[in-house]
Amino acid sequence: MSTEAPASRGGPPRLLHELRLRWHFWRHRRRPGGILLRGQHNTNYVVPLDETFAAIVHAEPGASGKIRTPMKTVEVLPRTWRSEADVLAAVRPHLPAVPTCLLTRGSHALHTFTEGTPLSADHPAEEPVGEPTLRKLAEVMRRIAEVPAAELPPLPSEWPVGNDTPAFLRTLVDFAETRVFLTYHEDFGTLFEALGITGAAARRFYGRADDLTRRPFRLLHTDLHRDNVLRLPGEAGDLFVVDWEIALFGDPLHELATHLVRMGYGPREAERMKELWYEEMTGHGLADAVRGFEDLEVYLDFERAQSLYPDTMRTALSLSPDADRAELRRGARRVLRSLDSAVKAAGLARVPEEEEVMAALADWLADQSGYRRRQRLKRRYSAGALPPPP
Repeated sequence: MSTEAPASRGGPPRLLHELRLRWHFWRHRRRPGGILLRGQHNTNYVVPLDETFAAIVHAEPGASGKIRTPMKTVEVLPRTWRSEADVLAAVRPHLPAVPTCLLTRGSHALHTFTEGTPLSADHPAEEPVGEPTLRKLAEVMRRIAEVPAAELPPLPSEWPVGNDTPAFLRTLVDFAETRVFLTYHEDFGTLFEALGITGAAARRFYGRADDLTRRPFRLLHTDLHRDNVLRLPGEAGDLFVVDWEIALFGDPLHELATHLVRMGYGPREAERMKELWYEEMTGHGLADAVRGFEDLEVYLDFERAQSLYPDTMRTALSLSPDADRAELRRGARRVLRSLDSAVKAAGLARVPEEEEVMAALADWLADQSGYRRRQRLKRRYSAGALPPPP
């Protein structure tokens, strides 16, 4: 439905409708009894919609809505489209339980809400998810790839198109180097330097893009991890996906690579997921998606390398201003997991010792101790908006 205009055009009826919408929307944002859900990109407030408001926005009677508010935080992942609502409208006919955007006002949005249990609740990071769930995940990725390109929102003029996989990877590289490493260098540069992390961690993939096989572009979710994949109630346990704001249009192997890295699979399940994804694609008429399957290693390396930037920033921002040695040690171990994973992919000269990482984090905290620097960090990054990596 349109969320911007009532049936009548212009004049007082339109104004009254808009005022009514706004009054109900802002009242529900503060309605008691809601459930606060924090993601890495949005704060979600799940609240029952009263009968009047549900009727206005054409929601089911007795339904709950999810009010989404973008967090003020570091932007570490590229986006093809700025409007999540447009992506949802295109995806909804093809996948289960995709939310409907009922209303947008400014940076806030009201979506329908479907009850479900995130995979992380039953299968925490690094724990096996089991063969049945692996098969369902492969099916989810195939169904995402099947969404017709003609039904997706228009692409930005600068976005690579067709099957130009080299241009697609270079777009990812440019974003990681320019929009992440250089943009946030003022706040985190000393920490990056102390850990041996440079812009070359991403830049080195620019040349590797030349050797990629060309594959037709498809819709990619790009953030299929244990918190964004939920299980519907019931014996079937079907899966559905939330948080489509960083969806991309590009190389389908990038979808598989981001999934493998962010799910935190053990070696056996990671290999099994590769097999199942390959079988799912080739078995449903998407054999062109697996052409040059060995390119997956390039995308896996890139994902590990670019993750150094957000993982380091998230850890630093998660620390208390007066963090003691125990907290610094926990933070250092999170950073070390990322460094160990990316040492070859990012071309790091060495991985520092735990005490070195603790010292680097302590020095960064001390550098932020001045009042003006603390206030600037608070303005740029919401408190708690970037939870540390697992």
